[in-house]
Amino acid sequence: MRLLYRHLRSLSLQFIFVLIIVIAMTTSRDPASEPAVVIASELRELVGRLKQRLRRESGNHGLSLSQMAALGRLYRCDTATVSDLARAQNVRSQSMGHAVAHLQSAGLVESRADPEDGRRTLLSLTPLGRERVETIRAARDGWLYRTIEDRFDREEQLILAQAVQLLSRLTED
Repeated sequence: MRLLYRHLRSLSLQFIFVLIIVIAMTTSRDPASEPAVVIASELRELVGRLKQRLRRESGNHGLSLSQMAALGRLYRCDTATVSDLARAQNVRSQSMGHAVAHLQSAGLVESRADPEDGRRTLLSLTPLGRERVETIRAARDGWLYRTIEDRFDREEQLILAQAVQLLSRLTED
């Protein structure tokens, strides 16, 4: 189980959602008998519900979804501009600028001039911001780990581990 948990921990949260959903689908019926379009639709719906559940389990800590996404991106990338964050979330730079301003006023994000291009401003997490992201992730990981332990027997957990390998192909370019 520790090996499975290490694999799951190293994956992105969204990838884990997909993984859990595929397992849930395979345990209730034979997905090979359904057209891919039906599987895709059910998978999308289940991913949405699982994302909502994980958000509920970790709490929002007074942050909007956009702000939480920006913190997560900065955690993974170390630095980014407001435009980088906006592009990653598919929102306008102005909207992301408002989200970042809130994060800065909360002491979670700091900015500095780009050493290679002084016209650009680079954003990064403060120690408090890094701690906040890690707290949120730990709550989500803990809930997910406990839920896997409680709801899947050893054989299903092994299937889940195999599904990690299969689902990784969905994220390949």
